[in-house]
Amino acid sequence: MPMFRTFGLIFIGILPVCAHGQSHRDMRQGETFFEKQAFAKAETAYKKAGGPSALYNAGVAAYRQGKFEDAETLFKNAAQTNSESLARANALYNLANAQVQLGRLEPAIESYEKCLRLFPNASDAKKNLQIAKKLLKEQQEPPPPAHQPPPPPPPVERPQHNYLDQPDPNRHKSAQAGPYTEAAARQLLQGSVSQQETENALDYRGLAPATGPSKVKKDW
Repeated sequence: MPMFRTFGLIFIGILPVCAHGQSHRDMRQGETFFEKQAFAKAETAYKKAGGPSALYNAGVAAYRQGKFEDAETLFKNAAQTNSESLARANALYNLANAQVQLGRLEPAIESYEKCLRLFPNASDAKKNLQIAKKLLKEQQEPPPPAHQPPPPPPPVERPQHNYLDQPDPNRHKSAQAGPYTEAAARQLLQGSVSQQETENALDYRGLAPATGPSKVKKDW
């Protein structure tokens, strides 16, 4: 009987197992269908043959069809019913591969570890175990926060110039909008001048203008 291998998207190789002592007609028919890549017919024939090796080969055929649920069940039954350590290790390895394809990473890690306890030199099982652990860690870690755009800068305030000599824009308005008429303003202005200042101004206007400098008569 030929050695069967399964291939996944991220897995390299598979540990082989042979069906010893299986000369049944269904087993031989399954081999013929498998060699022709008629995997559905091969799966049916192997299931009819029965036995741990036939279950394993049926699991390989189901795996090749992408029927990972069926492959998981067949490999699990093959691992439980096979008494040979190497054959059980092969079944556990393919069982783990099918579980990874189904996204069942924790059971897959457990299956890889069981395989390595039976067959510690299985290098492919070691590699796939690390891959499964990495995938599980990525699933358990929270996703990074979505990138948020930075907030807009605050508005720039115009500078305030509080100079002492800054002109008062309301000064002229208050002067122009006063409550006094022109006559009242003149009267108020006249009343603000003292009487003595008025008299002094009148006396000043009454003085005769000077006619020129006086000539001093000299006695010598």
